[in-house]
Amino acid sequence: MNIIKKIYPSALIKRKPPLNLQQGDDIYFGGPKYECLIPESNLCKFTDVLVTYNGVILDNFIPQKEFIICYENDFKKYWLKYVLSTIIRNKKKKLKKSKNYLLIFDNYSGPQGFAHWISDGLTRLVELDYQLSDYTILIPQYFNEEPLYGQILSCFNLKEVEVIPKDHYVKIKNLFVSNHIARTGDYLPHNVIKLRKHFWEKLEINNKKGFGEKIYISRKKASRRFVTNENLVEEFLKQYGFIAICMEDYTFKQQVEIAYHSKHLISIHGGALTNILFMQSGSTVLEFRKEFDGENCLYYSLADALSVNYFYQFCKADNKSQTGNNFDLTVNLNELQINLELMLKNI
Repeated sequence: MNIIKKIYPSALIKRKPPLNLQQGDDIYFGGPKYECLIPESNLCKFTDVLVTYNGVILDNFIPQKEFIICYENDFKKYWLKYVLSTIIRNKKKKLKKSKNYLLIFDNYSGPQGFAHWISDGLTRLVELDYQLSDYTILIPQYFNEEPLYGQILSCFNLKEVEVIPKDHYVKIKNLFVSNHIARTGDYLPHNVIKLRKHFWEKLEINNKKGFGEKIYISRKKASRRFVTNENLVEEFLKQYGFIAICMEDYTFKQQVEIAYHSKHLISIHGGALTNILFMQSGSTVLEFRKEFDGENCLYYSLADALSVNYFYQFCKADNKSQTGNNFDLTVNLNELQINLELMLKNI
């Protein structure tokens, strides 16, 4: 691997604590220092490598750890298991040696990881937008099967796209890829502010059209992770003027418009909260979180990077499995009233 150019130097980020921080909860948000070291990011080049359908780079059959979001605790076992599975079960497709290919997705980009595609993929893509026409862009087949991916890619200066078919891996002579701007769940403020502005301008988002200033995003149409007493929560929030919506009912542009015009946004921990990215600075968000969860702080981090005021509420969890944050939450309405009134007073 060769480093072609530096995108960002390393930086120490100082975050603000949540605005409704309860005594003893600072340990769940990186307190008491609230500091985060963001490593440097670079545009890199590989020669004669394989790229799997899940966006894993194999250089001499070795998975490139730096570009993988998550893997089993024992990387050696992951390496052997993943490589054997890829080579034995999948078909190889050779790509043209004369072209320069740019990898823009990773193993967390989907098809069930749309939020990570937004936060980990687009944060890199926006930094290369001015030169994307120099590359053939690599995407997985599922990008063509979900309309939102195409709607998002249309906002970038793509000249040519190469699709990796399902159950295939590709052999590439010249591969370019950016390592992540920050570790998944962390954000570099300048980068996400740039990304937010990019979409506002490309989609021509303005103040002429609104979807309401108080929005509750439901996961009732998702496959997992629900609010168990959501009917009660929705009825309670209606008393304060909140409108309940499902993001699945809207195009990508409409989702951006919903977030842009919302001054108060509430939802359970999940992909819908990635729309914090499109909210205006000074707006507020309330996240329903699993109690005692100090690992999943990506929406807190995203809100802080964009100067969106962050509130949280820890909720009793019904764990469905030990993987993939697969749990349901029950929202305490008395606590919700307290947090909601604090949230509404903030603007």
